[in-house]
Amino acid sequence: MVRFRPGRYEPPQRVGHNLSERQQEVLRCLHAYGPQSLSEIMTSMGSSAAATERQLRQDLQLLKQLGLVELDGWGRGSRWVPRR
Repeated sequence: MVRFRPGRYEPPQRVGHNLSERQQEVLRCLHAYGPQSLSEIMTSMGSSAAATERQLRQDLQLLKQLGLVELDGWGRGSRWVPRR
């Protein structure tokens, strides 16, 4: 008998430079819930890592530049997707 235990996702702590707690929380949300829009990310993060929409956009752009997430789609239908 072989048992596989599900691993808990741990976002990288350092990718070229240190990631903030909020950026790590964004990565955890994307890996836990899959592709999400900006508003869905804000909702899933809740008050644990409260951020304004502008801060969250900046965090997502940085994560995109680092190759950790990508934007899929256009306009209202766009979703942020974690890179694996």
